[in-house]
Amino acid sequence: MSLTAPSPYSEGRPTGAYRCLRRALRIWFSLNFHHIRVLQAEKLAASGPALLVVNHPASFLDALLLIAALDRPIRCFIESALLQRPMTRAWAKGLGFIEWPDGQQEQTSAFSLSCEILRKGGAVLAFVGGQPESSNSPNTLAAAVPMIAIEAESDSPATAPLSIHLIHLHLPVAPSQSSEILVHIDRPLHAVDTSDGAAAGQQARAAAFAAEMDRACRENPFRLRVGDLAHFLTGIECAMRQDFEERWTRRPNSKQRVEDFDLSPYLVRLIHHLNYRHPGRLTALCETLRAYQEKRRGLAQIALREETAGRWYRSPIRRLAAWVETVIGGPIAAYGLLNLLPAWLGLHLGKSFRRGLWDVPAGVWMVRLIAALACYTGEIVAAALFLPRWAVGYYAPSLLASGAYLLRYLWLLKTRTNVVVASLERKRGERRLRFMRKKLIAEINRDQQRFAWPLKTVR
Repeated sequence: MSLTAPSPYSEGRPTGAYRCLRRALRIWFSLNFHHIRVLQAEKLAASGPALLVVNHPASFLDALLLIAALDRPIRCFIESALLQRPMTRAWAKGLGFIEWPDGQQEQTSAFSLSCEILRKGGAVLAFVGGQPESSNSPNTLAAAVPMIAIEAESDSPATAPLSIHLIHLHLPVAPSQSSEILVHIDRPLHAVDTSDGAAAGQQARAAAFAAEMDRACRENPFRLRVGDLAHFLTGIECAMRQDFEERWTRRPNSKQRVEDFDLSPYLVRLIHHLNYRHPGRLTALCETLRAYQEKRRGLAQIALREETAGRWYRSPIRRLAAWVETVIGGPIAAYGLLNLLPAWLGLHLGKSFRRGLWDVPAGVWMVRLIAALACYTGEIVAAALFLPRWAVGYYAPSLLASGAYLLRYLWLLKTRTNVVVASLERKRGERRLRFMRKKLIAEINRDQQRFAWPLKTVR
C-alpha cells in the first residue's frame, strides 16, 4: 500500500488531522525529553519550496521528532523497510509520509511526487545519513536526493526559488545523561547551474551537488574537533590494549604482544563516520570512556598510596594493628572530640583551620593549645560545681589523655586507616574497571555491526 496520498496539507496549510497528530507528538516528546531546541530556526522560511536534508541515519522516530520540532508542515521520505508494523504505517499515512519503495517503478513515482510537492511550494524531508560512502547506486534514497534537488530547482519559479537546508541532529543516546534534543538548521545549500538540460549534464550536476552536500555534512556543528577526536581514539586504543594484555597474560604460550596492536583502519573510519553522521552516539561513547578513565585513574592513585605508605604497609601484622586501633580507639577519640567542641567552634570561627590541621606554623599551634587548655579549665570548673571530688579527679586527667589521643587518631586515619580501606576498595574497583572496559568494547563492537553497511571497507 502506497503512502504517497493524501497530502496532509493544502497550499502550505496543515490539515486538522496533521495538526492533531503533530500536537500529540509534541506532548509525547515533552514527556520523554526535557527540551527540544531548534537552533537557527530563522533560516527556514515559513513558506516556499524547501528541501530538508537530514545528516543522520534514517529512523522513523527521528522523522516524527522533526515533524514535532518544526513549525511548518513537511512531507517526510521514509524507506519501506521502516514501515513493517501496522501502527507505524498508520502514523506515516496520517502524517503524509512519502514511501520510498524497493522497486524502480515505484521509486520513480515517489520521485515525481516529491518534485510536484516542491513545485507547489511544499517542504520535503529526506535522510542521507545512511548513504554508503562512495555509493553511486540510483536505488537508494540518499543517492536520489541530489537528483530531486536538481529537478526541483530547475522547475521552481523565480518568484519562489527552492531552498535546500541541511539539518544536523544531536540525540541523547544511553548511557549519556543528557536529555535535550538539538536540531540545527544549517546554511542553505545551492545546486549548481541547471542551464544544460541534457541527461549527462543532470548526472554531473547531481554528482557535484552530492559532493557539496557530503562536505557540508562533514562540518557537523556537533562533531568532535580534531584534537578531541584524536584523544578519544587514543583512549579507545589504550582500553583495547589493556583488555588484550589481560587476556594474553592468561595464556602462558601466547606470542602476541600489545606493542603490536593498533586500531584497525575500519574502526577509525567508523569513528569518523559517527562523528559527522551520529554525534550523539559518539558523545555517549566519550562519556563511557571518560568514566572508565576516571575509574582507572582513581585506582592508580590508590596503588601509588600503597607503594608510598612505608614499611608498615608491607607487614600484615601492622596492617591488622591499624584496623584494630581504628575500631577500638574510635570511642576514645569521640570522647576527646566531644570535650573539645567549644574550643573547636571558637577556632573555626576565628579561621584557625584555613591552612589545614597539620601543616601550620608553631604560632598557630600555640593558639590552638591555649584554646584547648582554656576549654578544659572551664569544663573542669563546671564539673567541680556539680560532681563529687573523686569524680572530678578522674575526669580532669581524662580530658588531657583523650585530647592527646584525638591527635593520634586523626593521624592514624590520615596515614594508615585510609590506605588499608582503599586497598580493600581497590580489589572491588578492579572488578568494576574490568566490567566497564568490557562494556565499552562491547558497545564499540555493536556499533561496528550496526553501522557497518554504510562503510564499503573490507575488514
